[in-house]
Amino acid sequence: MIIVFVGTTVTFLEPIVTTSTRWYVLGIVVVYIVVAGKYKYPLRTRFGQVTLLSIVWSLCSVIWSQVPLLSFMKASAFLIIVFTCMSAGQLWAYRNTLEAKLKYLTPLVIVAVLAGVFGRYSADAVVTAGVTIMYQGLVGGPNMFGSMLAMCSPLLIWQTYINRKNPAWLVMWLLLSGIVLYFLLATLSRGGMLVVVFALLGMFLSLNLNRKFHITL
Repeated sequence: MIIVFVGTTVTFLEPIVTTSTRWYVLGIVVVYIVVAGKYKYPLRTRFGQVTLLSIVWSLCSVIWSQVPLLSFMKASAFLIIVFTCMSAGQLWAYRNTLEAKLKYLTPLVIVAVLAGVFGRYSADAVVTAGVTIMYQGLVGGPNMFGSMLAMCSPLLIWQTYINRKNPAWLVMWLLLSGIVLYFLLATLSRGGMLVVVFALLGMFLSLNLNRKFHITL
């Protein structure tokens, strides 16, 4: 689902990932979750309940929208996509070990790194706005590329941490993290950078570190 929803902006995925493909994939996942009886998973968590309030607000915005039908369709799609992703994510986490819980992001990391590396050979990989130069690789827009790279960060941070005592794997994950960070900085995507900063902050705060260190963070 992640690949088909962000892949519509990736040039080398265009032949197979279209604006229609994503809805077919979403439909398959929705049917699977309903059949498995896991569609109520998100509502059992506080995060799911708060997210539901956000979705209710989106639906209420239809009232003052200048194009009510379009707003209703977008809000409804948002409702289905969010709860499907949350249900699928919780089901994935339940069925996998602690070390593997974030590995669903692996395909996205591969796509993002390929888009960045091979984008170096594309004439359209750089966007210029005045004196500002932004890198988008093989993705349609620096901010979109930046958000893709930011979405990869939880897996990279986690794998680097759990492999800290394994030199070979540690080097590999540090290298991947360095490549992703390099391209993220090149996009100048402030939103993407903030996501990574908060992901790192959350990681450090979750560790059993010195209390003064936590306060400083």
